[in-house]
Amino acid sequence: MFLAKIARVSDASSAPHTLDVLVKLVNHSYGEDVHKLLASHSLAPVLHGTKCIEGAPAVIVMEYLQPPSGTSGWVTIHDFARSQGARLHKVAIREGINNILDMLQKNEMFHGDLRANNVMLKVDSAGAPCKTEVGGGACLKVIDFDWAGGSGEVRYPIQRNEKITWPAARGEPIAMGYDCQQVDLWWEDLF
Repeated sequence: MFLAKIARVSDASSAPHTLDVLVKLVNHSYGEDVHKLLASHSLAPVLHGTKCIEGAPAVIVMEYLQPPSGTSGWVTIHDFARSQGARLHKVAIREGINNILDMLQKNEMFHGDLRANNVMLKVDSAGAPCKTEVGGGACLKVIDFDWAGGSGEVRYPIQRNEKITWPAARGEPIAMGYDCQQVDLWWEDLF
């Protein structure tokens, strides 16, 4: 992964403006449909484009989620949970997680690796979670769609971190409901 800039022109009469983007190279499948679904509901970074060329890694270009630096920014739930006072925001964060899980289930899709380090939380300049405009849950975005898809489409990789408790064995198909199980596995440990 690396940071880059892209130039965008909003219309023919305006000058281009640049956007910071994150570029990810993958040598395997990528859950583009799941990423697009969640991004269309502001639950994942904007996906600016993908490019696959035979014999080369696929290129995924997405919105860069800026870390906090005196203003609002993005942190992983894993990192936020280690901050002082994180438990005060447990309900809002869980509401945001439930919104993501509901969206995936409603569309018969899964993320496959919904650990706390793959969910970004927007925080304000004081480090408190920002809330969504609708519903009041925490403003969250999911990242890392390498194992995302629909039931029967994707399997857990043979090589993965076995120190983590997974809903199914290596090489097994990832199924609907595993995201909920995975969240439940880490939720109580963090909050």
